[in-house]
Amino acid sequence: MTTTTTAIVTPFAAAKLVNAALKEAGVDATIPPQMMYNYTTARLNADKKPLIAYTREAGVDPEALATWTAAYVAKKVAAQTPAADTTDAK
Repeated sequence: MTTTTTAIVTPFAAAKLVNAALKEAGVDATIPPQMMYNYTTARLNADKKPLIAYTREAGVDPEALATWTAAYVAKKVAAQTPAADTTDAK
């Protein structure tokens, strides 16, 4: 019989995962672990809903983190991509 264990994703680990995704996408930016803490644990401590699904028992929900990361990286990629020049050159 084998048992599987699922590692709890802490806000610190979540920041590392997001930073790896940013680097992979070619974005020259990182997020501090404090940002993930504020989006998860700090909001729970203030009796608010976390911005990324999180419980003290299970940590950051991996699926919610993946969804949030994809949207965040896409936003950062779009922000660093120069807008197309729509002026007429004469």
